Amino acid sequence: MSPMHLPCPRCHSRLRTVAHGDVVVDHCPGCGGTFLDSGEAAATMGVPAEPTSWINTGASQWQGRTAMRCPRDGYPLHAFVVHDRKRAVEVDVCEHCNALWLDRDECRLLGEIALVAGQDRSRFTDGEESNFGTVRGYVFRLLTGLPGEVWNPTHRRPVVNWSLLGVLVLAFVAQIWAAIAHMEGTLDPDAWTPYHGLWLVPEQVWSLEHVQTLVTHALLHGGIAHLAANLYFLWLFGDNVEDHLGRLRYLALFTAAALAGGLLHTVVPGDPSVPLVGASGGIAGVMGAYLVIFPRIRLRVVWLFIPLRLPAVVFMGVWVLLQVLLMLTPETMISWQAHIGGFVAGLVLARLWRRPPITGLQLAPASIGERAP
Repeated sequence: MSPMHLPCPRCHSRLRTVAHGDVVVDHCPGCGGTFLDSGEAAATMGVPAEPTSWINTGASQWQGRTAMRCPRDGYPLHAFVVHDRKRAVEVDVCEHCNALWLDRDECRLLGEIALVAGQDRSRFTDGEESNFGTVRGYVFRLLTGLPGEVWNPTHRRPVVNWSLLGVLVLAFVAQIWAAIAHMEGTLDPDAWTPYHGLWLVPEQVWSLEHVQTLVTHALLHGGIAHLAANLYFLWLFGDNVEDHLGRLRYLALFTAAALAGGLLHTVVPGDPSVPLVGASGGIAGVMGAYLVIFPRIRLRVVWLFIPLRLPAVVFMGVWVLLQVLLMLTPETMISWQAHIGGFVAGLVLARLWRRPPITGLQLAPASIGERAP
C-alpha cells in the first residue's frame, strides 16, 4: 500500500491505518468501516472472504453499482450480498481492483458467512462434488475410515507443517536403519539402541532420567501404519492451523501439545515401564486448535458406506468420546493420555493465540495512525 491520503467512500472522512497481525488495513474512525485492498481479506479473515472466492458463485448475488467510489483508484463500488443458509451480509467490491469496502461489523459477518457458504456450494474450483466428493476420495475414506475436508483453503504455504511431516518421515527412516544396524551388531548395544534417550518411559522420567523424552518421543513411531495415520491427520489439519496462527506459534503449539501429552502419560500411566512413541500428542493439539478456529468447517466421512459431511465440532466430539472409551478399555496399547493432554493444550493455546476479529479495529484507537498525505 502506498502512503497516500484515502477518503472513506461512506462518510468521506480520512481513512487511517491500523495493523491487524502482519497486515496493515485502512479504517474509518468516523463510520467504523474498513477498506481492504485485494488480498487483504484473505490475509485477515481467510481465503473464503476474498471476493474471488465468492463472486460468480451461488454464495453471492450482485445488487448493482453503488454511488460509492473505491478509495484506491476511484472506480465505482458494486454491492454484493454474500449468504449461507441462515445469514446474509451486503458488501461492496471495486469493479477494477477487487478491493473490499466493509461497513461496521461486516468484517466479522463476511468471514463467517463466506466460510460456511463455501461448505454448501454445489461445486468448487477443484471440481469436487459437495455431497459426495470424488469417487477416489470416497473409496479412500471407505477403506481407511479417515476424514477429509470439504473446503478450507489456505492463504500462505504451510512451510512449518511440511517441515514437520518431513522430519517425522526422516526420523522413521533413521529409526529403521538404526534397528537393522543394531540387529546386525554394527552398533554397540551397550552404548546405543534405536530408541535410547528418545522414547518416553514414565518410570525413567519420574527419576529425572531422560526428561527430554517428554518431547522427543514424538519423533518415533511404532510402525508404518502408525506413522501414516499421524502424517495424514497432521497434513489434513495442520496447514489451516499454521495459516491462522502463524509459523512460530504453530510450531510452539505442536511442541507444547506433544509435551502436554507426554506429561499426562507420565502422570497417569498404565504400566510405567511401557514406553510411549508417536506424534499423536502434538497432532491432537493441532486438532484441538482446529476445533477452536474452524468449528463449522465440514469434514467428509464415510459410515456404513454412507458419505456424510460432519461439522468439525461433531467430528472432534466423536473423537473425544473414542478417547474416553480407550480410557475404559484395559490393556489398551493406545495412549489416550497423550491424546487428551495434547488436545487440551491445543484448545487452550488456540484460544489464546487465535487471530482477533477485524471488528476490533474501532475499539483500539491507540493503535491507529493516519497515513501521510
